[in-house]
Amino acid sequence: ASNAAVCVALAGALTLMLGVVNWHYPITHWLFWRYLAVAGLALFWAVSCLSVGYFLLQKVAVTVADRRLEAALAFPLGVLAFQLSIFVLGLLSCLGVVVFVGLPAAFLVAGARPLIDRLRSLRRQLVPPQTFPHMAIVLFGVAGAALLYFELLSPELCHWDARWYHLPIAPTSASRGAIRAFTWG
Repeated sequence: ASNAAVCVALAGALTLMLGVVNWHYPITHWLFWRYLAVAGLALFWAVSCLSVGYFLLQKVAVTVADRRLEAALAFPLGVLAFQLSIFVLGLLSCLGVVVFVGLPAAFLVAGARPLIDRLRSLRRQLVPPQTFPHMAIVLFGVAGAALLYFELLSPELCHWDARWYHLPIAPTSASRGAIRAFTWG
């Protein structure tokens, strides 16, 4: 009974807090929802690249000695396949919403069976760190990846050449729906 009372009290407090917060700044206007959508789309793209990478590895009959490391080959192969597909579709003037959603979906469907097989086999092989040194290694790895990620968020990372020449290429091609030559060369 006490656990139920604590849950009811926490739910009531959360409802009250969200009501007050929503009065000051509507929850539907939070940027969190946009970030969540973008993160979801990025995850969808990454899983589709991994999926088609496994599919391509299976088609070319590449074997990796340690199956846990196969993803390190499958993911970049899937990214390359995605980039080449976008380039060819851009040259054919086919870029748009259908390609934005359809190409990753097709990649995901193409390699769904090999991806599911690998995930099942990895689930049996991977074990969480059992000792303190192993846990420290994992935590330092996560901290190092976080440091690299937050360094990439800096606007100063994009220098003049990238900011004024390279970065506008993708949005221009996307708005045109095609990859075309620019007027300046």
